[in-house]
Amino acid sequence: MRAAVMLLMMQLMLAGAAFLHSPALSPARTARPPLYVQMASLPRTNKELVDALRAAVQKALQERTSRMLVELPPGFDFGVEGKEKKGALTEERVQRSDRSLARLFVEMFDGTGLVPLVVFPTPEELEVARRKWGKTEAKVKALVGRSTAVSSSGAEPRGKKGKAQARKPAGFGAPPTAKASTKVPAALTSVPPATEVLFVVAPGSSQLAAVRSFCDSVGMDRLVVLLNPRSLASSADDVGSDLRSYFGDEFEVAYAFIPNPLASGGDGDADKAGDKDPVVLWRAFPTEWVLASKPSIGPPRTILSSKARPTTDEMQAALDKESRGPAGVLETLGNAFGQR
Repeated sequence: MRAAVMLLMMQLMLAGAAFLHSPALSPARTARPPLYVQMASLPRTNKELVDALRAAVQKALQERTSRMLVELPPGFDFGVEGKEKKGALTEERVQRSDRSLARLFVEMFDGTGLVPLVVFPTPEELEVARRKWGKTEAKVKALVGRSTAVSSSGAEPRGKKGKAQARKPAGFGAPPTAKASTKVPAALTSVPPATEVLFVVAPGSSQLAAVRSFCDSVGMDRLVVLLNPRSLASSADDVGSDLRSYFGDEFEVAYAFIPNPLASGGDGDADKAGDKDPVVLWRAFPTEWVLASKPSIGPPRTILSSKARPTTDEMQAALDKESRGPAGVLETLGNAFGQR
């Protein structure tokens, strides 16, 4: 009962938004929308992507989905913190984009009476978010996990504290040592049990382990959304197979827009796709996964569609087949008459 009431409140909160009038939100669930409808929904602008994201989240809430995952391109410009100049993809740009995505989710819950907890992977990113966001109804914290816990009194960057403590005190009459003007906020080592709505920003292995522990302890009556959990897809991160399997099985991908998906997970060849049409792996709940290419002329073209997220091998095979082009008449007839 508690879960139904909570999710109903979320639906009522989002009910007045313009994106509810999208045809993609038809209440019919028996018939799967035709493929051309899915492709028509493939966003062409940043605004269309944000609108599609909101619509997908709303639909997931209507379906009583309490475990969600959102994947968007690193450094995507939401325009939340002003227009960003084009340039190299830096860590600062990636963090700004992740922060902006979290801010969009926070705004969805403004005025509902529900107080989301937003957790960042480091105290430093938390500090920037608090400074940029100002006053907000959400609780904003850092979640570092037990293995990288930070002292509740604040901490200096690792590797510098020991040196500072080893210095001898200044002599009589020496000017007092200047204290740091800002204090790094204390970080959580676990998710508070009373949390009802949790947004987890760019989690690493420590954050994912803490989120799993929280989910296992409270059941399905709490909303948990992972925002850009790139560590789950990257072979370079230290996320174990058990965590990958857990979040792959227990969490529903509400929205995903992944350009050049064969390279985004670290297993693809970015150079190999450089001279070809751009490719994107896309999914908006509750439609199928679509691997599409965008020719320089004409609309997007579907390469692969499937209910489950396609594997790297499946996507590569579909791209290889696409690059060979349609079979000729003689080849088709030969294959048909040869199968006797």
